[in-house]
Amino acid sequence: MRIIGGKDYYDNALMFGRDENICFVRSRHIIPVDSFREPEDFNQTLYSYLRVKCSFDRPSYYSRNTLQMTDGRYSVDTQSIVVILGDKLFKGCVVHIYDKRSLSPSDSISQIFYTAKGIQNFLEKNNVDIVKIVDNVENKMSHDEKIEYFMKSFVNGFNKDKDEVVPKDIRDIMIEEQITILTYAPSMDKYYHGKEICINSDNLHTLDFGKVMNPYQVFQEISMWVGGVLPKIEQPMYQLSDKEKIDKHGFDKWSFRKMPKKANG
Repeated sequence: MRIIGGKDYYDNALMFGRDENICFVRSRHIIPVDSFREPEDFNQTLYSYLRVKCSFDRPSYYSRNTLQMTDGRYSVDTQSIVVILGDKLFKGCVVHIYDKRSLSPSDSISQIFYTAKGIQNFLEKNNVDIVKIVDNVENKMSHDEKIEYFMKSFVNGFNKDKDEVVPKDIRDIMIEEQITILTYAPSMDKYYHGKEICINSDNLHTLDFGKVMNPYQVFQEISMWVGGVLPKIEQPMYQLSDKEKIDKHGFDKWSFRKMPKKANG
């Protein structure tokens, strides 16, 4: 498979060889998402599906797409992520830890996770007291029950396995719109402000998708989707420069000029 445009972490899988008849064109098409209105020029059925999948199955006191909590010293925020690769769906979230004693947002720590266990390890490694977080809403449980209660807030949001497939109507839209990679995630600026939809972009590395699939696996998924599912379209032609056209036809700099006369010695 040939890849045109951009650069992502799975590009190094090209070293294993490529089929010149399959071409994936990355577009870097980014659609900013406003919380108060639906994005224009984007399929509304697909957008509604992304929003639903970005809403983790959390207790009612949590907001649907963003979770804010504290243990007294640290404030912890999470923002949901959805990645659709071909017809496979993956869910994750960005976790931010802020020390409430610090006045600088730059002191926060952020990482992306696709498993609930990864979140738990990250919080515990950074001394966030999960039990105290649960105490704010439910203090009649044992220590282990509080940990389990907290983690349940995330577990149902993540994939039960790596092969969750989108429904047929969503798959049909992906095919009709020629979409291979679709992401719905926080804007990857310094402070993760806002959300954005990216279509056939080169942003999987910014979403730490390598935690889910290695480069070869992503390359194979794209190749099978583009080469075996998406309808064939005329591939963009590479335009030769004037210099390349001259070289191609065997001309040199004197082909349309008179050769200089040699001076008589």
